[in-house]
Amino acid sequence: MKVRLQHTSDLLKARFIDYILSVYGQDITIGNEVMYGTAKKVVDLILLIKGKTYAIEIKSDEDNLKRIEGQITEYRKTFDYVIIVSGEKYSKSILESLPCDIGLYLISKDNQVKRIRKPHKQHKLLKDEMLCCIRSSYLKKLDNTNCCKLNSNEVRQYYSKKRISLVQEILYAYWQLRFKPGYTNFLTERSNNVTLVDDLSALCSLKVIPNV
Repeated sequence: MKVRLQHTSDLLKARFIDYILSVYGQDITIGNEVMYGTAKKVVDLILLIKGKTYAIEIKSDEDNLKRIEGQITEYRKTFDYVIIVSGEKYSKSILESLPCDIGLYLISKDNQVKRIRKPHKQHKLLKDEMLCCIRSSYLKKLDNTNCCKLNSNEVRQYYSKKRISLVQEILYAYWQLRFKPGYTNFLTERSNNVTLVDDLSALCSLKVIPNV
């Protein structure tokens, strides 16, 4: 029988969440396995911290690095900051190849988290990518006067003409509505300031946002 390596992606994810909570406290929001962008990709974790969005990509010792370049390219279109969290196996190769604006955190076999590189803010976000993360019904409700008769594509085209900072604010608020309830539930279920793999399922989004 094949023995699983010590660090699966979920274990790394749990340890990184513990680290983030120890640094920022509970006044943040975390989402798990979040679909985003026009290509409908999935990011391992998102963090919402003080009005900024963070994409977290987990690379455990069981993973490979074949997709990491493409993943970073996609994250840069939607998120303010991009962070890679790695186990020890790929620490050297990731550090050597990672673009300098991407953050890097390493988790050792004894579960110690070390920040190797702080992420830099992304400045080439795409409005269309961010708008595809938001339900058109939510966008329509924000400006029902101008959007009430528009279909989904037309609603997003309408907002694509707005300033990018406004689109960022709308996405942040929307993700707060989606993930805050699950995050609050996660904090309730989490015990002794330690995240278990089973706790991660609580970090889900609302399938339907109330009144939208």
